[in-house]
Amino acid sequence: METHDQAEGRPAGARRAGLTVSPSAARQWLAFSAAAYGLAAVLLAAVGAHSVSFATAADAGLWHTALEIHLFHAVAMLAVAALPSKDYHPALPYSGLALGLGTLLFSGSLYLRASGIDLLPGWLAPGGGLVLMAAWLWLALAHLPGRSHP
Repeated sequence: METHDQAEGRPAGARRAGLTVSPSAARQWLAFSAAAYGLAAVLLAAVGAHSVSFATAADAGLWHTALEIHLFHAVAMLAVAALPSKDYHPALPYSGLALGLGTLLFSGSLYLRASGIDLLPGWLAPGGGLVLMAAWLWLALAHLPGRSHP
């Protein structure tokens, strides 16, 4: 016997509203986001290498740091999206969202500062770093040894 949720194509227990999403939808969105972040990182590497005149070596270093964090976390997002179904945990979409948001805040603020655009609050890079740490913590907690997945 199908439940009402299953008849509408949602897993049993999935809510219509809120942040609860199906594992396949979360993975698809996270894989898409990871690919877009990877594309943006490669584009920004080319821009930094060929189009931006950095005022100081420190600015070039900021750009490089932003690129490293950006590309590394794009790959991390893709890895989370590619986890096998048996390893899916409800915290994974939150981890993926935090990886994306943290990367945007951290790397985005460094890209702007390295380009000489210092209009944003100084707390964005450290705030983005904290969001990235939360993402890794969510990922770690979702995969604690000996813990069963719901």
